[in-house]
Amino acid sequence: MKKFKSKLLFSSVLACALMPVGMQAQEAEPAETETASEESEDSLSLSRVIVTGTLAPKEAIRSSNAVSIFSAGRLEELNPQSVGELVLSIPGFHPEPSGGDVGNNIAPRGFPLSTQTEFTALQRDGMTVFYNQDILFSQSDRFTRMSKFVESAEAVRGGSSSIFVGSAPAGYINFISREGGDTLEGDIQLETNSANRFGVDGWVSGPINDTTTFAIGGWYRADDSLRDPGFTANRGGGFNLNVKHDFANGRGFIKGEFNVQDDEAIFFLPQPLTGTTTDPATIPGGMDINDGTTGASANARFLRLNNTPNGDLNFDLQDGQSADVTYFGTKAQYELGEGWTVTNQNRYTDMFTTFNAIINVGNARSLTGIASEIFNSAPDRFAGAQGTDGTLFFEIRDTGTGILLANQDTADTLNTNGFGIDGGYFYRSVEGENFQNDLALQHTNDGFGGGVLNTTLGLFFSDIDAQVIDHRFDTLQTISPTPQRVDLIFTQVDGSAIVDDPTTAVFENGPGTFGGLLRGPDGFANVIYSETTFAPYIDFDWGVGAFDFNLGLRYETLDATGEVENAARFDLSDDGVRTDPGNPALTALPFGDGTFRSFDLTYEELAWTIAANYKVNDDLSVFARYASGFRMPDADRYQALASFDGTTADGAQAIIDFNNENRLETAPADTAIIEAGLKYRSRRLNAAVNYFFAEANDLFFNVPTVVDGAVVQRQAFRNARTHGVEGEFNINLTDAWSIDLTGTLQQPEFFDTPAAEAIDPGTGQTTFFDINGNLPVRTPELFYQARTSYEFDQFEFGDLKVFASVSGSGRRFADDANTAELSPYEIFNFGASFNLENGVYVIGEVRNAFNSEGLTEGDPRAGETVFGGTNTFNARVVNPRLVNLRLGYRF
Repeated sequence: MKKFKSKLLFSSVLACALMPVGMQAQEAEPAETETASEESEDSLSLSRVIVTGTLAPKEAIRSSNAVSIFSAGRLEELNPQSVGELVLSIPGFHPEPSGGDVGNNIAPRGFPLSTQTEFTALQRDGMTVFYNQDILFSQSDRFTRMSKFVESAEAVRGGSSSIFVGSAPAGYINFISREGGDTLEGDIQLETNSANRFGVDGWVSGPINDTTTFAIGGWYRADDSLRDPGFTANRGGGFNLNVKHDFANGRGFIKGEFNVQDDEAIFFLPQPLTGTTTDPATIPGGMDINDGTTGASANARFLRLNNTPNGDLNFDLQDGQSADVTYFGTKAQYELGEGWTVTNQNRYTDMFTTFNAIINVGNARSLTGIASEIFNSAPDRFAGAQGTDGTLFFEIRDTGTGILLANQDTADTLNTNGFGIDGGYFYRSVEGENFQNDLALQHTNDGFGGGVLNTTLGLFFSDIDAQVIDHRFDTLQTISPTPQRVDLIFTQVDGSAIVDDPTTAVFENGPGTFGGLLRGPDGFANVIYSETTFAPYIDFDWGVGAFDFNLGLRYETLDATGEVENAARFDLSDDGVRTDPGNPALTALPFGDGTFRSFDLTYEELAWTIAANYKVNDDLSVFARYASGFRMPDADRYQALASFDGTTADGAQAIIDFNNENRLETAPADTAIIEAGLKYRSRRLNAAVNYFFAEANDLFFNVPTVVDGAVVQRQAFRNARTHGVEGEFNINLTDAWSIDLTGTLQQPEFFDTPAAEAIDPGTGQTTFFDINGNLPVRTPELFYQARTSYEFDQFEFGDLKVFASVSGSGRRFADDANTAELSPYEIFNFGASFNLENGVYVIGEVRNAFNSEGLTEGDPRAGETVFGGTNTFNARVVNPRLVNLRLGYRF
């Protein structure tokens, strides 16, 4: 941490040193700040000056980017419960906001995903919180959170995103924090909902003196979540502070920020269902499709395994997706004179985040069948449990209490369904430090070619030290409203204990599991790495007459060094702590073996873009852009080094090729985007419509497939392209009644992609499918949102607004072979707000009012393709109905 603090201090001193001593010479007029009351009358905010996707701020209507803008008032009305819910209002970006408060997927412009936000980035005030921001199960929406301290948000789709943010070729969202103004103001809000939420969220800002302002905010919430697991599912909060000083000569400013977050949030995953993927239903006796938990429950909350090769393991589902994050930094800007301005921003982040979740690996199946699988894995050990007719005798007991739940006679009717499932306990921790610095020298040439040329020369730097640790174990769970972790114990035919050692007459039951652990899909990973990024960039923005031209380039180098720990399988069944020799649940558990393989990788990538915007008149403009971008590898790719068998010639060569950057596992993905669109504004109609073509090559997917009770990771590589049209419309039918529409119609497909593999569940044999021309997994052809609001004439004590929305997603598939279609769905929301003249306000809403049962995703762990079928499957369902109430006071 010491080296990061020294870098932060150095960059701050450097920024201040660039400011001339004479900057304190005279008083300046207070800086103007936009407030919610000053925002444009239309929800598209085409008259607003935007700062995202450009270093030459301008009106949105003159921008050559596809931009979505969320003002303070719009954010308050939308009240997104997650970043994914905000993205519902951004065309071109397809979200799956069914994972909970955090951890939601965002698929931009038809690109298929192998992680949650693979091609998009989240920023806070123009800089990412952690530069390596989409490590699997540790994605950026966990520590880039929505709160009332976020005054506005700006989203760029495609466009210049590759120039200003690395590895985000499809776009990024910038959350802009509040800053202080001339007067003291604030807002404090209490929140409750039908998930037993207690929440408080507020901010206050104002002047410290004539040249210095402050803004401070914080939030906290605790609730049972939309799918109550039987414990407090979401709890925690955050604190934000910034202080801004305007130099007395009026030529610049310096701002300091401090942010801290300590939060835990449950993650919803595909749950066991029956029926079909187009007509899903609750498994009788199982977790309800509308609001049942997906696997995490109080009955399976803790997983403890002591004295392992990696120490004592104690996992708790209540920790969920935790984020203990602190970040702070500075931003300074100064006008040097003669059109020159220097800007420097830095940020240091210290982060520890964990992922605790139950992920169903495989489909629900009969407990009797699971008993047969365990018996067949060690028939000599359990020989006494088999009757003369082949019947197996066993008990099902609750792991936590030891209570008998069923035996061989009643197992098939336990919880009505008689099912069990492999509940994979996935634990991941990411601990890291990141220092970022962005230095930009800008020059404005007023008169160049009869117009104004803004030139930016920038240098971005990032340094990361981090470690990723994975533990994955298979456990046995029931299919019940709150799933139980259970043990399966074999007995003799008469129900008595199996004779373990006839010579000593020691009698024991014949446990086929241990503390709920089951032999099945599991894994281990330990990646320790450092990443150093240098990215010089240049941006030209030339406005001449009605034209605005943009040209940008970014040349990024990434040096990644580190080591991955080799994994081995250990027998813990008779280690002095556990005296159960031969227990199949314990004989081959994966842990690190204490040996490591080193890697030293260097990447160099160029992103560039060219664009033009033509303002036909004051209210209409058209633009066109081409952008070439990239996405660098991340820590999950480095882990592939441990998968090669160094004892074979092929494996040894693979290790060499890996470190020579000749393996596709760690090759950067290349993207290209072409777009053209128009923006129009008037009193009654505001519109932004774009055509886009997006292509991504050499997309890497590490596909997990369950074979013979073990997870087999198979590398898959894809090329994908999409033609599409996206649009945003604001229609003001009257001064009081408005309608907002966003929608995307696209045709994504695979091309030039090798045949995909699938495992035939009947034979275990590999089969192949040609997927070229198919829709990428979970990528829809149509998705949309329509929102309307009506504001009544002002009452004596305040004003009343009512609003409603519907959002939907069309045809998608759970598999690349396009054999399992996911059900289209629509979600209806209704609400109203009442604002009193004394600053008190009340906002109530009902989300998913009709309890839609649409599926947002199938089972990503089922493999690249679905082959064959069973009467049960796993899928993630849209968020259930939620009633929400907010009471606040603003001043």
